Amino acid sequence: MNSMKSIKIISIFLLISVIGSLFSISASAKKSDIKTYKGYKYIEVNNKKEIRIVGFEKNGYKFDGKKITMSFPKKIKEKKVTEVDLGKIYKNTFPVGYVLTKDGESIPMIINIHSKIKKINSSLKGDIYWINVSKKNRYYCSKGGVLYNKKKTVLVQYNRNHPRKTFTVPKSVKEIGNCALSYSDNLERINLNNGLKIIGDSALCGAFNEYKENYRINKIPKTVKIIKKSAFSDVWLNNGRIRIPKSVKKIEKENFGFFSYPYYPRYDKKFIIEGKKGSAAWEYAKKHKLKFIAV
Repeated sequence: MNSMKSIKIISIFLLISVIGSLFSISASAKKSDIKTYKGYKYIEVNNKKEIRIVGFEKNGYKFDGKKITMSFPKKIKEKKVTEVDLGKIYKNTFPVGYVLTKDGESIPMIINIHSKIKKINSSLKGDIYWINVSKKNRYYCSKGGVLYNKKKTVLVQYNRNHPRKTFTVPKSVKEIGNCALSYSDNLERINLNNGLKIIGDSALCGAFNEYKENYRINKIPKTVKIIKKSAFSDVWLNNGRIRIPKSVKKIEKENFGFFSYPYYPRYDKKFIIEGKKGSAAWEYAKKHKLKFIAV
């Protein structure tokens, strides 16, 4: 288990470093914009009229020895706090990566979203256990600790540190957002819903399921049209085999059969894709030299 955890951490850092290199110029330019106030790290947005929280200092969040609780003020210096960037919060609050207890277990985080927040960026990493949203919030809601937009048509952020083994995407969801279910290591099965149309960037990446022979998704629904970059990277799905319906019109790179660990980025030639000849699945398999079975 320790070796698997080491591989996991190394792989996360590899993936993050690749992503980080792509945005290094813009990231360094924005570093000077980060300000601090009473434990919060923030930047001014929307013509400097509103605030986006991008991190915490040690006195900004609560830690009771078992869990971290992060809440956000409604105002900072008379400006409304309207945005939260979960990815940057994790990076700017815990820059060394995973937060571990003395026993080597990650510390679960509770995220509280107040009524005025109208934009939340998802996170590629972070041990979120539960997300609470004020019932007065007009833009977001939560159920079972999972974050959705208000109409529950977009799954924004799954609570990946929750111990549940199976998760069923609600029938109302049309899109799984960027990074929404990434690195949800406790899950062994994800049931994707009919009606789902878009699977976002890195949406289900990195579950490290080469070590979970029983990990499965029920199917790619026939309503799905777009599978974005890295949505299924670093995932050994259904013992290395997936059927993709002809409804899918676009599959972006670094998806099915793509692994960034443990040595170098590559497409695993053992991965099998089933589908219709001439479909997007066929084109993807052909382009990346994966085995294709026409069905």
